[in-house]
Amino acid sequence: MSKSRESGRAARRRAVRRAVWFRMLGGVLVAVGVVLAVGVVWVLGPGAAWWLEHVDGVPVGGKDGLKGKELSEALGTVRGHAMALGTGLLASVAVYYTAANAASARRSAEAAQHTAHAAQETARLGEQGLVTGRYTAAIEGLGVTALGGIYALERIARDSPRDHPTVMAVLAAYVREHSHDLDAHTVTPPDDGAGEQATAPRTRFRPDLQAALTVLGRRDRRNDTHRLDLAGAHLGGADLTHADLSGTHLTDANLSDTHLSNADLTGANLSNANLAHANLTYADLAHANLSNANLIHANLIHANLIHANLIHANLIHANLYYTDLTSTNLTDAHLGGAHLASAHLGGANLTGANLGGADLTDANLYRTDLTGANLGGADLTGAELSGANLEAVSWSAETRWPARSAERIRARSREITPGWWTVTPLPEGERRAVVVPADPEPG
Repeated sequence: MSKSRESGRAARRRAVRRAVWFRMLGGVLVAVGVVLAVGVVWVLGPGAAWWLEHVDGVPVGGKDGLKGKELSEALGTVRGHAMALGTGLLASVAVYYTAANAASARRSAEAAQHTAHAAQETARLGEQGLVTGRYTAAIEGLGVTALGGIYALERIARDSPRDHPTVMAVLAAYVREHSHDLDAHTVTPPDDGAGEQATAPRTRFRPDLQAALTVLGRRDRRNDTHRLDLAGAHLGGADLTHADLSGTHLTDANLSDTHLSNADLTGANLSNANLAHANLTYADLAHANLSNANLIHANLIHANLIHANLIHANLIHANLYYTDLTSTNLTDAHLGGAHLASAHLGGANLTGANLGGADLTDANLYRTDLTGANLGGADLTGAELSGANLEAVSWSAETRWPARSAERIRARSREITPGWWTVTPLPEGERRAVVVPADPEPG
């Protein structure tokens, strides 16, 4: 602010010096103009004869001087020169005053512009100081009244896009640090009801931590400059329904029993994360990294997992009804007892995956790579297996194949142990041959 004031004072001093100089120059020109004007008037009168006789050396009157018409013509010539000189003088004065007025107008405009700029700078600095004060107070509030501090920070992030990334980083750090507090998670004991009336224990996330997550989940992503970092945070039981966590770092995070329905987790890094019993219905996990993640009993109905990385992921008894797993990498994933009815697995990589006892009824396995997968006891009734690679797939007597594909698959299989078979490789020319699509099962 002091720099702005000094700049304003310097500009005013320069303007004063220019004004004084112009006034002095104007005074000199006016004086010269007055003298010349008087001279012109004199020449137009009796001075013309004097000028003709004493300056031009032409005698006037008398025996040898000019008389009559000749004298009149000579005097007219002198007066014409005087008129031209006077006209030039007036034109010079007019030009000077026009230039002076233009310069004055320009200086006034420059001064006004500088004043406006200084006012804007002062306002900006004042606003920044106000935001800084609010930010400091909000940070201090995190240690006293956490909820008030969290919502104050959210307001700052909304009012000042420049401070948005810092605010989000502070809130993420707050969650990472305090989500491991002893009182961060409260387990609600089950009711005493019986049968359908009984409820399982529920985990409740501490209110201040829940508030911070809510703010993070509804932030204006357009103002982000880096990804949210919640790696290693313990978020069990948190409510992140509809939260925007796209691209968030959640490696090694604990998200067990977390509510993530309709959440945006596109491109998020969830490697080694614990998502056991998490509710991920309708969640968007496209291109997410879930390698080695724990998804036991997770609910993924209608979730989008297109191009997701689920290498070595644990999906035992996970609910994947109608889930879109198109082109997903499930290499060596554990899907024993998983519910995959009507799931879309077209182009997915299930090499070495364990699908023992999985429900794959009506699933779309078009061009899916099942090389070396375990389908013992799996139910593939009505599944689409066109173009699927079943090489080295192991299956058991309890495995149910689509009606039209069953005979062909059995013909390609050899028994490796009583009740267990493996699909033998096709001849080189028939590799990845299309399996006949399954007909609807008889009712």
